[in-house]
Amino acid sequence: MEFPSDRILRIFDKGIDVAHMRAAIAEADRIGFELNPTFIPFTPWVRYEELLTFEDFLVETGLARVVEPTALQTRLLLFKGSPLLQSPWLTDVDLVDRGFHLDWTHPDRRVEELWQQRRSEAEDAGAVRCCVKC
Repeated sequence: MEFPSDRILRIFDKGIDVAHMRAAIAEADRIGFELNPTFIPFTPWVRYEELLTFEDFLVETGLARVVEPTALQTRLLLFKGSPLLQSPWLTDVDLVDRGFHLDWTHPDRRVEELWQQRRSEAEDAGAVRCCVKC
């Protein structure tokens, strides 16, 4: 699954839109195939408003029952050499070299605050991990 935003899906030329995602989820449900998707909602190019609608998407599609709580707080880890570092969508993003990877700060402070809030909630639930499945 991809993050459910038509804007982000266009940015990365995924060739699908949110309506396609909804249709695929509905078809999987219809044939009895249980999806176990993962998401990375916190990225340098996500908009605050898109994050606020993410949980609604999960509920509306029925994915809320199968998506792990960690999906609400997962933050993109930008490894050195990643092609994403060439993205024009990173121009306003502060990057800090950490040796193996680059930490980033979203230009919209509300995104950072929401991530901290969701991370705290996930910690309280015992569900924190990075975007790499450990």
